[in-house]
Amino acid sequence: MSAESTCRRCDGPTAIKTRQANFCQPCFITFIQQKQRKAMEGCKVLFARPGCVLPPAINILVPISFGQSSLALLDMAHAQLEEQAKTYENAAGFTLNAVFIDCSEADPLEKEPNQIISELEKRFAHAKFTCIPLSKAFEGASSVTLKHNRDYTSFVSGISEEPTSVQQLLSCIGTKSAREDIISVLQRHLIIEEAKKQNESLPTTVAWGHNATRLAELTLSLTIKGRGNRIHAQVLEHKNPKDSISGLPEIHPLNDVLSYEIPFYNSFRNVSDLAVDTVSKPSQVTKNLSIDQLMHQYFENIQTNFPSIASTVVRTAAKLDDPNAAKQGLTPCLICASPVDPNQSLAWLTNITVNEPAAPETEEEEELSKKAHMEKSQEKTGDADRHLPVPNLCYGCIITIRDTDSFTFPKRASKQDILDEFTL
Repeated sequence: MSAESTCRRCDGPTAIKTRQANFCQPCFITFIQQKQRKAMEGCKVLFARPGCVLPPAINILVPISFGQSSLALLDMAHAQLEEQAKTYENAAGFTLNAVFIDCSEADPLEKEPNQIISELEKRFAHAKFTCIPLSKAFEGASSVTLKHNRDYTSFVSGISEEPTSVQQLLSCIGTKSAREDIISVLQRHLIIEEAKKQNESLPTTVAWGHNATRLAELTLSLTIKGRGNRIHAQVLEHKNPKDSISGLPEIHPLNDVLSYEIPFYNSFRNVSDLAVDTVSKPSQVTKNLSIDQLMHQYFENIQTNFPSIASTVVRTAAKLDDPNAAKQGLTPCLICASPVDPNQSLAWLTNITVNEPAAPETEEEEELSKKAHMEKSQEKTGDADRHLPVPNLCYGCIITIRDTDSFTFPKRASKQDILDEFTL
């Protein structure tokens, strides 16, 4: 057998070639798991004294989507627990909780979530599983209805103690990108809320299953959607809770693993059959793809021949500081809860936007100009709107709802709390 077809570590038969090196199955599994172990090096079995094992001092919460990447992270963390139990007579350095946000009401899966979780529980006996419906984000929440104008101004046209629903929320969102953006905001909110709940009993770290390619996709999609200020919070690791916007440690154990390597790992570990896709598939027509789908397609097409691109994007993102670190008087965005300076987003948007058209040169342009002026006059904010509360929105959320005339969103607060957050 030639050197070119043998594993670079043990000279066994090559199962995969990646990063300009050959690996057999066992060596590749070890190679990938070592990256996860390094990120979770604090999850070791602790001893009070020789022979006296302490209970787990940390809880690892892994958000799962039933996709390949989060499934791989779950398998790696579970394998670490199995090794600890075998080595230290059933001792464990951490507890493992997998949390799934059920978005099937908005984007159905090929299998029922309860059926999938039942299969995962059989495969990963040392992990606990929690399924949270997306609708939980609306429970006990007031509903705030926003009136949104084409000039990007928004006003609170109604506040109701009755909660809205997933379908009501999505029905008023016109574009696929905006739908995915709002759903991701709700998903992250529910995951962080569950992590904070678990943190009350045991210090909890959120271990996201994003691989390097996915983090690169997330970096560019956040930038395109006007949420560049979230890159520091969502792409970077925050092992110190003081550095995290959620107040909890957040890590990315797979941030040095490429997405095309994940299916090989899952296949070698015999867990590929546990991955489940959504019923809806991405369109074959580029113009019908969402921003997230476009970014995914872009990196999937280039990473095989240019694997360094994704890691370069992630390393560049890691150099970004928190844009709000030195700012005072910030209040949370009504929709995504990002810290934002009141009215700054709208002012900046107005300053960079050309608001007046060029002078008409032909009769046809003159007619179109008059028509546009009439429509703008009819839409222009009236005296009644001027007295309505102005919501505090970040630039990204203003862009997300720009094609929506009316938008109803859950707000976990009383009417007075909501009014106190608005600028009158």
